[in-house]
Amino acid sequence: CGSGSLAQLEKGVAFSAGLERQDLRVDVGTSPAGFAVVNFVGGLLYRGDLGPLSYSVDASRRPVTSSLLSHSGTTDPNTGRTWGGVVATGVRLGLAADSGGEYGAWGSLGLHRLGGRNVLDNDRAQLMAGGYRRLINEEDRQLTVGVTGMHWRHSENAGEFTFGHGGYYSPGKYSSLALPVTYGLRTARTSFAVRASVSVAWSELERAPYFPTDPGLQAQAVALAPVNGIDPWYPASDEGRSYGRALGAALEHQLLPGLFV
Repeated sequence: CGSGSLAQLEKGVAFSAGLERQDLRVDVGTSPAGFAVVNFVGGLLYRGDLGPLSYSVDASRRPVTSSLLSHSGTTDPNTGRTWGGVVATGVRLGLAADSGGEYGAWGSLGLHRLGGRNVLDNDRAQLMAGGYRRLINEEDRQLTVGVTGMHWRHSENAGEFTFGHGGYYSPGKYSSLALPVTYGLRTARTSFAVRASVSVAWSELERAPYFPTDPGLQAQAVALAPVNGIDPWYPASDEGRSYGRALGAALEHQLLPGLFV
Protein backbone atom coordinates (compact mmCIF):
# COMPACT_ATOMS: atom_id res chain seq x y z
CA CYS A 1 0.00 0.00 0.00
CA GLY A 2 2.84 2.41 0.70
CA SER A 3 0.75 4.66 2.95
CA GLY A 4 1.65 3.36 6.39
CA SER A 5 -0.97 3.70 9.09
CA LEU A 6 -3.65 6.35 8.64
CA ALA A 7 -5.24 8.24 11.51
CA GLN A 8 -8.79 8.98 10.39
CA LEU A 9 -11.06 11.77 11.61
CA GLU A 10 -14.30 12.90 9.98
CA LYS A 11 -16.32 16.00 10.85
CA GLY A 12 -19.69 17.12 9.56
CA VAL A 13 -22.96 18.89 10.33
CA ALA A 14 -26.27 17.05 10.16
CA PHE A 15 -29.48 18.84 9.16
CA SER A 16 -32.95 17.68 10.13
CA ALA A 17 -36.48 18.93 10.69
CA GLY A 18 -39.40 17.23 12.36
CA LEU A 19 -42.98 17.45 13.48
CA GLU A 20 -44.49 15.70 16.49
CA ARG A 21 -47.93 15.43 17.99
CA GLN A 22 -49.41 13.03 20.52
CA ASP A 23 -49.60 9.97 18.26
CA LEU A 24 -47.37 10.83 15.27
CA ARG A 25 -43.75 11.88 14.71
CA VAL A 26 -42.22 12.68 11.32
CA ASP A 27 -38.67 13.81 10.57
CA VAL A 28 -36.44 14.23 7.53
CA GLY A 29 -32.81 15.25 7.17
CA THR A 30 -29.33 14.16 6.15
CA SER A 31 -26.39 12.37 7.63
CA PRO A 32 -23.61 14.89 8.37
CA ALA A 33 -22.62 17.04 5.41
CA GLY A 34 -18.85 16.92 5.09
CA PHE A 35 -18.64 13.14 5.43
CA ALA A 36 -17.29 11.07 2.57
CA VAL A 37 -20.81 9.67 2.00
CA VAL A 38 -23.92 11.77 2.72
CA ASN A 39 -27.39 10.15 2.81
CA PHE A 40 -30.93 11.39 3.14
CA VAL A 41 -32.49 10.00 6.33
CA GLY A 42 -35.76 10.29 8.20
CA GLY A 43 -38.71 8.40 9.54
CA LEU A 44 -42.36 8.19 10.48
CA LEU A 45 -43.48 6.85 13.87
CA TYR A 46 -47.13 6.24 14.76
CA ARG A 47 -48.42 5.12 18.16
CA GLY A 48 -51.91 3.83 18.94
CA ASP A 49 -54.00 1.64 21.24
CA LEU A 50 -55.78 -1.68 20.73
CA GLY A 51 -57.92 -2.10 23.81
CA PRO A 52 -55.54 -2.83 26.71
CA LEU A 53 -52.55 -2.97 24.31
CA SER A 54 -50.47 -0.16 22.87
CA TYR A 55 -48.68 -0.47 19.54
CA SER A 56 -46.23 1.44 17.39
CA VAL A 57 -45.20 1.41 13.74
CA ASP A 58 -41.84 2.96 12.93
CA ALA A 59 -40.83 3.23 9.25
CA SER A 60 -37.39 4.79 8.91
CA ARG A 61 -34.11 5.25 7.08
CA ARG A 62 -31.35 5.79 9.66
CA PRO A 63 -27.53 5.95 9.60
CA VAL A 64 -25.61 3.05 11.13
CA THR A 65 -23.22 4.77 13.55
CA SER A 66 -21.17 1.76 14.66
CA SER A 67 -17.84 2.96 13.24
CA LEU A 68 -16.24 5.67 11.13
CA LEU A 69 -16.66 3.46 8.06
CA SER A 70 -20.34 2.70 8.64
CA HIS A 71 -21.26 6.28 9.63
CA SER A 72 -19.21 8.54 7.38
CA GLY A 73 -17.65 6.28 4.79
CA THR A 74 -13.99 6.50 3.83
CA THR A 75 -11.76 6.84 0.78
CA ASP A 76 -8.81 4.61 -0.08
CA PRO A 77 -5.81 6.95 -0.57
CA ASN A 78 -4.23 4.65 -3.17
CA THR A 79 -7.15 4.16 -5.55
CA GLY A 80 -9.46 7.05 -4.63
CA ARG A 81 -12.40 4.67 -4.25
CA THR A 82 -14.98 5.47 -1.58
CA TRP A 83 -17.14 3.02 0.38
CA GLY A 84 -19.25 2.94 3.53
CA GLY A 85 -21.91 5.35 4.78
CA VAL A 86 -24.39 2.61 5.70
CA VAL A 87 -28.10 3.27 6.27
CA ALA A 88 -30.77 0.93 7.63
CA THR A 89 -34.10 1.18 5.81
CA GLY A 90 -37.18 -0.66 7.01
CA VAL A 91 -39.90 -0.92 9.61
CA ARG A 92 -40.18 -1.81 13.29
CA LEU A 93 -43.43 -2.96 14.88
CA GLY A 94 -43.94 -2.73 18.64
CA LEU A 95 -46.57 -4.07 21.03
CA ALA A 96 -46.87 -3.53 24.77
CA ALA A 97 -49.26 -4.36 27.60
CA ASP A 98 -48.95 -2.23 30.74
CA SER A 99 -51.89 -0.80 32.65
CA GLY A 100 -49.69 0.40 35.50
CA GLY A 101 -50.37 -2.67 37.60
CA GLU A 102 -48.18 -5.46 38.87
CA TYR A 103 -47.20 -6.98 35.50
CA GLY A 104 -46.20 -5.70 32.09
CA ALA A 105 -44.84 -7.05 28.81
CA TRP A 106 -43.56 -5.76 25.48
CA GLY A 107 -42.23 -7.00 22.17
CA SER A 108 -40.91 -5.67 18.87
CA LEU A 109 -40.03 -6.94 15.41
CA GLY A 110 -37.71 -5.02 13.10
CA LEU A 111 -37.00 -5.80 9.44
CA HIS A 112 -34.37 -3.67 7.68
CA ARG A 113 -32.18 -3.62 4.58
CA LEU A 114 -28.68 -2.28 5.31
CA GLY A 115 -26.63 -0.81 2.48
CA GLY A 116 -24.19 1.91 1.58
CA ARG A 117 -21.92 3.11 -1.19
CA ASN A 118 -20.02 0.13 -2.62
CA VAL A 119 -21.13 -1.89 0.44
CA LEU A 120 -22.68 -5.34 0.31
CA ASP A 121 -26.46 -5.21 0.87
CA ASN A 122 -27.57 -6.97 4.02
CA ASP A 123 -30.97 -8.00 5.39
CA ARG A 124 -31.49 -7.79 9.15
CA ALA A 125 -34.28 -9.19 11.32
CA GLN A 126 -34.50 -8.30 15.02
CA LEU A 127 -36.99 -9.87 17.42
CA MET A 128 -37.03 -8.55 21.00
CA ALA A 129 -39.41 -9.19 23.88
CA GLY A 130 -39.58 -8.80 27.62
CA GLY A 131 -41.74 -9.02 30.68
CA TYR A 132 -41.53 -7.52 34.15
CA ARG A 133 -43.14 -7.50 37.56
CA ARG A 134 -43.35 -4.57 39.94
CA LEU A 135 -42.63 -6.00 43.38
CA ILE A 136 -43.09 -2.53 44.84
CA ASN A 137 -45.53 -0.28 43.00
CA GLU A 138 -46.17 2.83 45.07
CA GLU A 139 -46.67 6.40 43.92
CA ASP A 140 -43.17 7.45 44.98
CA ARG A 141 -41.32 4.12 45.05
CA GLN A 142 -40.91 1.22 42.61
CA LEU A 143 -38.98 -2.05 42.47
CA THR A 144 -39.17 -3.96 39.19
CA VAL A 145 -37.66 -7.28 38.11
CA GLY A 146 -37.83 -8.58 34.58
CA VAL A 147 -36.52 -10.70 31.76
CA THR A 148 -35.53 -9.53 28.28
CA GLY A 149 -34.71 -11.68 25.28
CA MET A 150 -33.59 -10.88 21.75
CA HIS A 151 -32.73 -12.73 18.55
CA TRP A 152 -31.03 -11.14 15.51
CA ARG A 153 -30.26 -12.52 12.07
CA HIS A 154 -28.23 -11.04 9.20
CA SER A 155 -28.17 -12.46 5.70
CA GLU A 156 -24.51 -11.45 5.22
CA ASN A 157 -21.41 -10.78 7.27
CA ALA A 158 -20.57 -7.20 6.26
CA GLY A 159 -18.87 -6.25 9.51
CA GLU A 160 -15.23 -5.97 8.39
CA PHE A 161 -13.36 -2.95 7.01
CA THR A 162 -11.94 -3.97 3.62
CA PHE A 163 -13.55 -2.59 0.45
CA GLY A 164 -17.20 -3.64 0.24
CA HIS A 165 -17.68 -4.21 3.95
CA GLY A 166 -19.68 -1.86 6.17
CA GLY A 167 -17.82 -1.85 9.48
CA TYR A 168 -20.84 -2.77 11.63
CA TYR A 169 -21.56 -5.87 13.72
CA SER A 170 -23.55 -8.30 11.56
CA PRO A 171 -23.65 -11.81 13.05
CA GLY A 172 -25.51 -14.50 11.16
CA LYS A 173 -27.23 -15.32 14.44
CA TYR A 174 -27.23 -13.51 17.78
CA SER A 175 -29.35 -14.37 20.81
CA SER A 176 -29.28 -13.01 24.33
CA LEU A 177 -31.16 -13.23 27.61
CA ALA A 178 -30.96 -10.57 30.33
CA LEU A 179 -32.36 -10.25 33.86
CA PRO A 180 -32.74 -6.57 34.80
CA VAL A 181 -33.67 -5.16 38.22
CA THR A 182 -34.67 -1.50 38.65
CA TYR A 183 -35.34 0.47 41.83
CA GLY A 184 -36.51 4.06 41.95
CA LEU A 185 -37.80 6.52 44.51
CA ARG A 186 -38.65 10.20 44.71
CA THR A 187 -39.43 12.86 47.28
CA ALA A 188 -40.78 16.36 46.74
CA ARG A 189 -37.39 17.62 45.45
CA THR A 190 -35.21 14.54 44.86
CA SER A 191 -35.47 11.47 42.64
CA PHE A 192 -33.15 8.49 42.40
CA ALA A 193 -33.01 5.34 40.26
CA VAL A 194 -30.61 2.41 39.97
CA ARG A 195 -30.65 -0.39 37.39
CA ALA A 196 -28.60 -3.59 37.30
CA SER A 197 -28.65 -6.59 35.02
CA VAL A 198 -26.82 -9.80 34.15
CA SER A 199 -26.96 -11.37 30.70
CA VAL A 200 -25.82 -14.26 28.55
CA ALA A 201 -25.45 -14.22 24.76
CA TRP A 202 -24.71 -16.60 21.87
CA SER A 203 -23.47 -15.49 18.44
CA GLU A 204 -22.27 -16.88 15.10
CA LEU A 205 -20.41 -15.09 12.28
CA GLU A 206 -20.56 -16.25 8.67
CA ARG A 207 -17.54 -16.64 6.37
CA ALA A 208 -17.03 -13.50 4.25
CA PRO A 209 -14.80 -12.50 1.30
CA TYR A 210 -12.34 -9.63 1.68
CA PHE A 211 -13.95 -7.75 -1.22
CA PRO A 212 -17.64 -8.77 -1.40
CA THR A 213 -18.72 -6.10 -3.94
CA ASP A 214 -15.76 -6.40 -6.35
CA PRO A 215 -15.32 -9.88 -7.89
CA GLY A 216 -12.20 -8.70 -9.75
CA LEU A 217 -10.43 -7.62 -6.58
CA GLN A 218 -11.47 -10.80 -4.81
CA ALA A 219 -10.13 -12.90 -7.69
CA GLN A 220 -6.80 -11.06 -7.50
CA ALA A 221 -6.63 -11.69 -3.76
CA VAL A 222 -7.33 -15.39 -4.29
CA ALA A 223 -4.61 -15.58 -6.96
CA LEU A 224 -2.08 -13.90 -4.66
CA ALA A 225 -2.84 -16.18 -1.70
CA PRO A 226 -0.17 -18.79 -2.58
CA VAL A 227 2.42 -15.98 -2.85
CA ASN A 228 1.67 -13.82 0.19
CA GLY A 229 0.14 -16.50 2.42
CA ILE A 230 -2.98 -14.40 3.12
CA ASP A 231 -6.33 -16.19 2.97
CA PRO A 232 -8.68 -13.58 1.40
CA TRP A 233 -11.67 -14.80 3.41
CA TYR A 234 -12.71 -13.76 6.90
CA PRO A 235 -13.35 -17.06 8.69
CA ALA A 236 -16.67 -18.07 10.14
CA SER A 237 -16.76 -18.26 13.90
CA ASP A 238 -19.00 -19.81 16.49
CA GLU A 239 -18.24 -17.57 19.45
CA GLY A 240 -20.27 -19.72 21.82
CA ARG A 241 -21.43 -18.12 25.02
CA SER A 242 -20.49 -14.77 26.53
CA TYR A 243 -21.64 -13.12 29.73
CA GLY A 244 -22.32 -9.52 30.62
CA ARG A 245 -23.27 -7.31 33.51
CA ALA A 246 -24.43 -3.71 33.74
CA LEU A 247 -25.00 -1.18 36.49
CA GLY A 248 -26.32 2.37 36.17
CA ALA A 249 -27.69 5.02 38.49
CA ALA A 250 -29.25 8.46 38.21
CA LEU A 251 -29.86 11.18 40.80
CA GLU A 252 -31.71 14.48 40.40
CA HIS A 253 -32.26 17.22 42.98
CA GLN A 254 -34.14 20.49 42.69
CA LEU A 255 -32.13 23.40 44.08
CA LEU A 256 -34.53 26.17 43.09
CA PRO A 257 -37.72 26.38 41.00
CA GLY A 258 -36.54 25.63 37.48
CA LEU A 259 -32.98 24.68 38.59
CA PHE A 260 -32.00 21.03 38.90
CA VAL A 261 -28.74 19.11 39.31
